[in-house]
Amino acid sequence: MSELTAKLTKSSLLNSIYFFGTLVPLSYYFSPRIGGKNFDVNRLWGKVEKNIRGIYVTSMILCVISMFFIVAFIDFSINDKTSVLSKPFNKGGNIFYFYSMALFIIPSIIWMPLSIMYLKKPSAMLKYLIIAVLGTVAIGSILLAYAVYNTDTKQNNINHHIWLKQGATVGSMYLAFHLTVLDFYYWSKRFF
Repeated sequence: MSELTAKLTKSSLLNSIYFFGTLVPLSYYFSPRIGGKNFDVNRLWGKVEKNIRGIYVTSMILCVISMFFIVAFIDFSINDKTSVLSKPFNKGGNIFYFYSMALFIIPSIIWMPLSIMYLKKPSAMLKYLIIAVLGTVAIGSILLAYAVYNTDTKQNNINHHIWLKQGATVGSMYLAFHLTVLDFYYWSKRFF
């Protein structure tokens, strides 16, 4: 077992999710203030039709609920004996969660500031950087859904573990759908 894998514990995974996950909504809250007093946040919708925005917001709320299920599953159902893609969590299985979470949470922090910078001063570089960020987030969410789906908690077949696994599986798949189809594909197509 590598030294890095040994340091990647469930506790460090959860602490990373709590820390970086908190930075995402904070960046969404503070970034429009960078745009100045007269910055209209509705510009971030681009050409997304007004009748679609309500569906989009509902989907965002479902993504937050999905994350609660995923975090609860990690916190309450995963232990060192849990198998992730046939590897024990503490012997390399944890890496699937760390990498997928890093790929989708950390870039999410910079999406809003980049989008506001683009609205203030459009450039091809910012456009492709935003698309790359959304693509990275989409890939991370797909990898997370794959990891959750392929997490075996057989030694924990207590009823609440089964429900958490089902909730996390459905939630991670929905999150991957939203981040890939609605954000990466639809939003970027309507924004630029």
